[in-house]
Amino acid sequence: MGPYAQYQLRLTPFATPLALQALGDKLSTYSFVAPTDLLRVVLTVTTAITGVAAVLAIDKDPTYSAGTGRVEVVRLTLPVGTAIGKVVYSLPVKHRFVPGDGLITELITASTAGAAHVDLWYEQAWEQPLNLTSGVQSV
Repeated sequence: MGPYAQYQLRLTPFATPLALQALGDKLSTYSFVAPTDLLRVVLTVTTAITGVAAVLAIDKDPTYSAGTGRVEVVRLTLPVGTAIGKVVYSLPVKHRFVPGDGLITELITASTAGAAHVDLWYEQAWEQPLNLTSGVQSV
């Protein structure tokens, strides 16, 4: 893989998809070590969506886990009746995260039942560490 290759990152463990019944921040805050362009978010349903559509947002936290200045970058809706094995994905996003930014997965509307795996598709721009204002070299 060379520079600017597309990568996939599964945020949920294989055996533990994200349950979509309780509102709030989900998964761990993910932080970036290089400038990263988020291209697409993909949800793979593992438990059918029932009762109410589930709505999941991907937020950018420019102060990594401080929660200040948080901005929604992507919003995905899993409609009622979305069956196991179906995939719901975002339109191309192309949003830049830089070192020091955090990525937070937030459930903003809960379904009665449902679960899904969360995958990110992204490209990294490997720059020299001296160009990164959020990075400090260890002594």
